[in-house]
Amino acid sequence: SSLFPYFLLGMAQARITAGQLELAEEHLIEFNNQKQDHDLLAAAELETIRVQTTKGQWGDAIKLYDRWLKKYPNHKMRGKVLLDRAWALMRSGQKIAAMKAYENLAFTKVKSPQVYTAKIWLADQYFNSVTNRLAAEKIYQEVASETNCPPYLRHRSQLMAGRAAMVRQGYDDAKKSFVALINNKDVSAPERIQATFALGDLIMFELKSSPVNSPQAEKIQNEKIHQSTNTLFGLTQIVQTNRVAARAWGRIGDISLMVARKRESHYAHAKVAYEKSRSISEQQLINLSGAGDYDDILYQALMGLAYCSDRSTIGSAGEIRKVALEDALKNVTDVYQDSYGHPTKKINLYWRGQSGVMAIRFLTELDRYDDALRKYDELETLFPNMRPFFKEKKQRLEELRAAKP
Repeated sequence: SSLFPYFLLGMAQARITAGQLELAEEHLIEFNNQKQDHDLLAAAELETIRVQTTKGQWGDAIKLYDRWLKKYPNHKMRGKVLLDRAWALMRSGQKIAAMKAYENLAFTKVKSPQVYTAKIWLADQYFNSVTNRLAAEKIYQEVASETNCPPYLRHRSQLMAGRAAMVRQGYDDAKKSFVALINNKDVSAPERIQATFALGDLIMFELKSSPVNSPQAEKIQNEKIHQSTNTLFGLTQIVQTNRVAARAWGRIGDISLMVARKRESHYAHAKVAYEKSRSISEQQLINLSGAGDYDDILYQALMGLAYCSDRSTIGSAGEIRKVALEDALKNVTDVYQDSYGHPTKKINLYWRGQSGVMAIRFLTELDRYDDALRKYDELETLFPNMRPFFKEKKQRLEELRAAKP
């Protein structure tokens, strides 16, 4: 039957998708024994290449791509095959050849999803290289302005254009990109969420870099604080108990904590936000039996709460300060002990190190020198390259302990 080759090709595609590569190859061999038209044969050869890429046989795949491109110079799938070949070159470790392949595709006059994808790939490479971010921003802006470009690529480019502008401290340009995405009704929910977090980050950068040296400057900063927290608060109302809400509350806490040194009332705002982030994350980790990716959000909230307790009581009377330090110590100890982590997850050394150092500071101020010294011993085991640094700190701690009556 003339439909039999289509059946064989469909079966091969299904087998490849299911990871049943040997069965897929059998279907393709049988397919090649049938009579079929030009386009069907081209499609079958691409499935043969897909088998090789699934196996990780990049060298064989590249040879087959080259043969296919030579055999079908005017095929409608040529752009996709060129893009796939460039990707295969990158996966095979041939970075220079891959860059050339992406450039050749990106700078053709044809406008297609594959061309725009190649442009974005190049822009990503430039952006990640650190040294060529202006070129990256230019490409992102170009793709974002192309009405023929598929929306998902255009929106991603708009987001990355904003991030590239942030890096060069072009905050006004960055804000335009993020706000344009947030206000665009055609932007998907995940893209809008990314843009909202990016806008929050942008305002944090602005707050850090803008000195408050006049009443007018303070007014502008207050407006930015209000704008950033309101923007992030909007995310907490979409789904109030998911990862986005937990992360948004955490970011509100970060902003409030950052500005609280000169606006002490914001310590209370930060604490409320961190508590909400912690509550959501804890509940989700319980629901997921410790799995999922809530750990980082939770530990950021716990560290934030510790900072709030510490900074808000500096200079306070003895008992008030002691209670605050003990509360801060409890929070960083939960992080240090990885109390919420899934048993199969590796210890997160970043959080272990950050919380360990903070715990030592709190233990020292509480005159718990023996506990602080034990913590240094644990950190030495975890971070052997830092032993000289820890040794010096331990000596100082032992001197303090000896000086105590």
